[in-house]
Amino acid sequence: MNYLRFDLHKNRFTAYNATTGRYRDYRTGEVGILSFIDDCKRTTYKEPIVMGVESTGNTLYFKRMLICFFSI
Repeated sequence: MNYLRFDLHKNRFTAYNATTGRYRDYRTGEVGILSFIDDCKRTTYKEPIVMGVESTGNTLYFKRMLICFFSI
């Protein structure tokens, strides 16, 4: 399994790959989300992905943005 964790903040979010120990910060606007999506497209996962999100209130926005961009 690949474990990805997200820590959402008002102006940025951190994506942490617990499997590799790597993390990266992104802005929460469209440019940051698109950068995150581009990084995801360049990454190949051979096993299922398990995602966890830590947030105070913008989780629904984050989910909608991911669904929107991944459906392109």
